Amino acid sequence: MKLEIVHVSNGNAHVYGGIVIHRAISFNERYGVRADPEFIFAELSAQMTVQDPHTLIQVATNDAGLVVAHGITHLQIMYGVRNAMIYQLEADEGEVEGRAEMLHDGLEQIKGWAKNAGCETVRAWAMNTKLAEVFKKYGFEDKDYHFIEVGI
Repeated sequence: MKLEIVHVSNGNAHVYGGIVIHRAISFNERYGVRADPEFIFAELSAQMTVQDPHTLIQVATNDAGLVVAHGITHLQIMYGVRNAMIYQLEADEGEVEGRAEMLHDGLEQIKGWAKNAGCETVRAWAMNTKLAEVFKKYGFEDKDYHFIEVGI
């Protein structure tokens, strides 16, 4: 299985863009993430066509060329400190062959992209404990803070 970074400079946004946008919207619906599909479309479309995107969009394809996984990582700047935040990282069920290598390669690409963008850390939004444990295998550490929210 191979992993490709999708953005306009490598000329494959026209091949994978629509698939990634569909997967991103479905991901949000599946996990109850409140996000307007029109804004997802607009943001990801824009990020796939700018020279220096602040969003890294990745897809993994199988040997038949079908997209079997995707990742979306955003740059965050707070108080002058740059971090990369992995918001979506999902592989299709049943695509287990090469999954560990795919995840390793994808995370290495994220780290390289983040380093080139001047980031100090890569953070991940783990939707559950199982995913958090997977991230720990790749050097991620638990933090003492929690993500909480209140509806207004």
